[in-house]
Amino acid sequence: MTEKKSGIKPSYIWIAVLVLILAGLGVKLFAPGVIGSLTSEEAPPPVVRNSPIDGSVHQVVTWLRHNSVDAESLVFYEWSDVVRTSEGRYSVSAEYGARSSNGAFRVERMVFILDAEGNVVEVVE
Repeated sequence: MTEKKSGIKPSYIWIAVLVLILAGLGVKLFAPGVIGSLTSEEAPPPVVRNSPIDGSVHQVVTWLRHNSVDAESLVFYEWSDVVRTSEGRYSVSAEYGARSSNGAFRVERMVFILDAEGNVVEVVE
């Protein structure tokens, strides 16, 4: 009777060894950058910031919608850049228009002061 040899050919073993070595080198060379970028602590974005689309500040828009006589009539014309003050607050000005209680449309420019959490704490004309 003839004995059966193992079904794995030596050339396949060398290919498997080569693939494992290349995979190990790939992990050694490229993984530290990937793993480092996943674990590095980046500063979180500021709580109060201008929208990249229209420059608005959503906390101020929300505040105005809740505090306007006719929120449906609000129209925003211009926003300043958000500025971080030395007290840890944020400041931004907005030019907007809305209907008043007598029905007249008024355009105003106000400065909004927001705290570190993004709450409007002061409005200055």
